[in-house]
Order: sequence, then structure tokens, then C-alpha cells
Amino acid sequence: MTSFRKYPRVQWFDYNEGIFFVTIVTHNRLHYFGEITDNIMSLNRCGLIAQNEIDLLPKRLNNIELHNAVVMPNHIHLLLRIDNTKMAKTGSIKTKMGGLHSPEHPNNKDLPFEMRNHFASLLSTTVCGLKSGITREIRKTGCDFRWQPRYHEHIVKHKQDYELINKYIAENPLLWDKDVINDCTK
Repeated sequence: MTSFRKYPRVQWFDYNEGIFFVTIVTHNRLHYFGEITDNIMSLNRCGLIAQNEIDLLPKRLNNIELHNAVVMPNHIHLLLRIDNTKMAKTGSIKTKMGGLHSPEHPNNKDLPFEMRNHFASLLSTTVCGLKSGITREIRKTGCDFRWQPRYHEHIVKHKQDYELINKYIAENPLLWDKDVINDCTK
């Protein structure tokens, strides 16, 4: 019998449409993107590259709406919406992003959950493409930049959830001293 890697996402959702709160963390939580001084995030060269790649995300992927984002010293938060109606009308990708092309999404809902291709979900390919693009551009500067494997996502289910997350992202630099991702020893 073939063994499958444990899928870290919920089984009742396909991650191809919706609003998501995504956190992507640098390798070993190293401060690649800059520092926070007096509650203000000061982006360094790598941080500016990351911010630029994030800003380009909805221009490269016409089915992505970026609602909010923040680049912190060692992680990125995104609040984004994937809209399949736009993809159906115009195709999902305007230009290449990272090393990825438009994902194929076969109708595999008839397969057992553990046999489905979850890693080709639109959320996964979007995040992986963003990580790849940031990595490629930063490495052009000579920096040996790396990410932690995977990413964390939260499916935004209602307006109150959305508003709390949006506020959290906007105020993230103010909360840096209390942020668990700030502690490199964990």
C-alpha cells in the first residue's frame, strides 16, 4: 500500500476559492527583511524585494485580491481572496510567477481524500509561487535567503474574523515585542 504525506489542511475545504490569512516564516526565524524600531517596520533591501513581490501578486494572478499584507523582520502576513470567477473568465495567470505556471485542477473529488492532489490548490500554488519569486529575487543580491518549509493559513469564515485579522496585520509592527515569531529561540 502506498503511504501518503500527512496533509496539514482541513479535509472539508479545497483551498481554491475564499479569503485566507497566510503567514510565511523565514528559515530559523532569521531577520532577513529589516528591523522594527519605535514600532515602525524599516524594510532593508530584502524586505523591499519581498514587499515588491507581494505588491505584484494581484497583477500577476488576476484571480487574487490582496486585501492587506505586512512584511515583518522574519515573516510575512497576507490577507487575500482567491476568486475563481475571474479565473474562469480570463485564466489564472497573466505572467509567470516564480517557477510556476497556471495550475491544473482536475476534478478529483471522487478520489479518497488522501489521494487527491492538494498541493495544486490555488492557495498552495499562489503561496509557493510568491515564496519562489521572493527567494529568486533576494538571491540575486547574493543573500543566501531561505524560508521555513510550508506556511500557515487560516480560512476567513465571517466578517468579524476578517476585521480582527485585518487589524492584526495593520498593527503587527506595534505588537512585535509580544509576537511569538519574534523569539528565535522557540
